[in-house]
Amino acid sequence: MMDGHLPKIQHYEFLLFDLDNTLLDYDHAEEDALLATFSAYDLDIHFDEIREIYAKINASYWRAFEEKKTTIQELKTARFRDLIHSLSYLNHIDPFICSESYLDHLSKQVHLMPGALELLESLHGKYNLCLVTNGISRVQHSRIRKVGFDKFFPHVVISEEIGFSKPNPSFFHHALQLLGNPPVQKALIIGDNLKSDIEGGLGTGMHACWFNPKNEKPADEILPTYIISKLSDLTNILTL
Repeated sequence: MMDGHLPKIQHYEFLLFDLDNTLLDYDHAEEDALLATFSAYDLDIHFDEIREIYAKINASYWRAFEEKKTTIQELKTARFRDLIHSLSYLNHIDPFICSESYLDHLSKQVHLMPGALELLESLHGKYNLCLVTNGISRVQHSRIRKVGFDKFFPHVVISEEIGFSKPNPSFFHHALQLLGNPPVQKALIIGDNLKSDIEGGLGTGMHACWFNPKNEKPADEILPTYIISKLSDLTNILTL
């Protein structure tokens, strides 16, 4: 565990958790959903190329969404439209139908990050928990229920439902409002994304714990309060 620019000794009462690639392995879920989607078109032989190009297109659309340059509704279909236009052997596929198939498959994919369930079980009843995610409502709610996270999180904030996404301060203010508007120094955000989770949380005045399992180098301009490489390390920060 490494510390950032704020003191480590702090008693938190409110914990905001990111979902994808923090508690659930989104990369694994995405790969499985993409494979299921394009296997229906007998395109398994091209899957590696499809996955690589989709990942780049998808990331660019989510950045645009976070910067308010596009909407979730546009993102859903446009990423597949662009993918289909990029690869001639996909030209026979309808992007809307492809998007709907992918979302259906993705909504069924739940792969726990190591230690996620054990951590939540240890925190449940001791802290006020809130799940905060940039995502598509029908997909996230399905996955949350399927993995049983709904019993841990009385509050769930999904960007599509509120019209704001992380790192927009309005997203975090909405989450804090659901928690009863506690003092921000009593709240901690835990997430894997330096921009949306860490910078967003810090910009709202709360402390931020960067979940960094790949031990990546932090950005010079973003200084997390804490950095952990394992979810179990969060207990070293908290007073359980």
